[in-house]
Amino acid sequence: MLRNLRNGAILMATCFIAGPLSANTFLVDSTDDAVDASPGDGSCETAAAVCTLRAAIQEANALAGADAISIPTGVFKLTITGAGKTPLRAATSTLPRT
Repeated sequence: MLRNLRNGAILMATCFIAGPLSANTFLVDSTDDAVDASPGDGSCETAAAVCTLRAAIQEANALAGADAISIPTGVFKLTITGAGKTPLRAATSTLPRT
């Protein structure tokens, strides 16, 4: 009985310590500059149903924890400015290239 109780305690402790299995990965598929339709819903999607760099950053910023953004080769000009626009903020000062 004591052995079963001890194994159960170890299993429960493992469940609480493990945490989330993976971070979100957002796949950018447009070079346009458009905002995410609903930041924080776990889906990188603009009103035009594409994932832009800005939308991916907004989505990642709205979610807890670390996320990854996959950016294809291309030129990405972030042109949206002005009052009321969601500012972009980077978690680090450099973007790692993989």
